[in-house]
Amino acid sequence: MIDKRRDESKSAAGDSDARTERWREHRVAVRAEFVDAAYRALDKIGADATLHDICDEAGAKKPKLYRFFEDKVDLYNAIGDRVVQTLWGRLTGRVDLVQDSARELIHGCASEYSAIVTEHPNVFRFMVQGHFAQSPEQAERSREVGRNYAALVAGMAASALDKRDIDPRLAEFTVIAIFGAVATSTDWWLAINDATPENPISNDLFVNQLTAIIVGIAESTLSGNGITVDIDQPLHGAISFA
Repeated sequence: MIDKRRDESKSAAGDSDARTERWREHRVAVRAEFVDAAYRALDKIGADATLHDICDEAGAKKPKLYRFFEDKVDLYNAIGDRVVQTLWGRLTGRVDLVQDSARELIHGCASEYSAIVTEHPNVFRFMVQGHFAQSPEQAERSREVGRNYAALVAGMAASALDKRDIDPRLAEFTVIAIFGAVATSTDWWLAINDATPENPISNDLFVNQLTAIIVGIAESTLSGNGITVDIDQPLHGAISFA
């Protein structure tokens, strides 16, 4: 009898675990469907697409959205996550963190980023300009996501550099400065091409300029802290200390 009860208990626990896993997979799938719908709505309507527009595109009502997202900021951050995941996925087969020079890495990142922006310009406009109206608390949550991405990139760069004595705060500051410059530059690029469609700034020119800006920020920020950068060397040998 005791063994039977144990078997029943294990079976119940197994069923519960299976249900939990099915719910987790279902939640991930539905969230992805809403992000897909957000992309479609933004592509069609523009950066001012609303939650109602996104739900219409998804064929769902707001109550369903709020069963799978904490709030509109959660959806906003999920859209941002999709952009980042797409960029990382494209970079995987394009760059070599060990062999490529720092300049080649930056240029490769800028090229893939430019391609993503060109494919979905309204998604970028939404992330920068058409942000859902937020309370100060919600805005802080979105900024925290940006800071987390900056810390992740800074950590990856520090690992590739294999320099343990680089102040992580300096690395994060450099990445944050680059993020800001890239966002502002991209916003300008889209706006100027909208204003002068007969004479647009090409992707190649934008990528080259973006590469130069990123290189300039990295060199000036690090050199001001006694670190010399040889941008044409692979990351692991690109820096030296004064």
